[in-house]
Amino acid sequence: MSSLTELVRRSLGATLLGVFLSSTLHGVTCLQAILYFNNFPKDGRWLKSGVTVLMLVEFAHIALCWHFMYQWCITTIVSPDVLGKTIWSTLLTVPVTGLTEAITHIFFIARIWKCEWSALFSGGMDIKSSAGVLEAGRIEFRLILQPRYRYPLWVEFGTHLKAWIPAMLLMSSITDAAITCVLCFCLHQSRSTFKQTDTLITIILQYTLGSGFMTAIGDLIVVILFFVFPEDTRYLAVYEVTSKCKIYI
Repeated sequence: MSSLTELVRRSLGATLLGVFLSSTLHGVTCLQAILYFNNFPKDGRWLKSGVTVLMLVEFAHIALCWHFMYQWCITTIVSPDVLGKTIWSTLLTVPVTGLTEAITHIFFIARIWKCEWSALFSGGMDIKSSAGVLEAGRIEFRLILQPRYRYPLWVEFGTHLKAWIPAMLLMSSITDAAITCVLCFCLHQSRSTFKQTDTLITIILQYTLGSGFMTAIGDLIVVILFFVFPEDTRYLAVYEVTSKCKIYI
């Protein structure tokens, strides 16, 4: 019982706060989606479908978060041993987050490919292709890793996946940083002689750099917490918040 008490003290509170913050960001994301559909009714069908699918995935993610928090906060009153076990909804948030990342990354990569700056220098097409290759590698790595989420206890989960989980998160960070750099280069090449246009591009550049590197830093924080505290769920709190930041920021 003392070990379970220690697990509650170390990780349950942090995870609950993480889910609360994730839910808050989810509400802001819903507001963004509503504003998008109201302000841009003439956007293409594929773009609107992509936003709709993304929001459905986000609703599934937040539902999974509150399912495992309910299990930990309510079910443990009757069965305290639940705290030390990996709940299916907890593990399912990982591939759901991966799907969210894939949708957002594909959107940015599509925007990169539409930029007509590849003719400006000989390596343009190579840089465009590199972003797509990195994203394809990230998706494949997650698919390979998915069957390994089979350990029933958090202690076993942290011990057996101590190398795989950080590798997955580091790959996400590298992909985020690469897409950000390519997109910023694309925007930089789009500068013109018009001051108003250049000012707008500068603002977009600052926003893109800030959002891209903030999500990369979030993944790095999860990696550090996973290495330092592999036997509890403190890293899970940051992971759930970071998954929302990839859309909201």
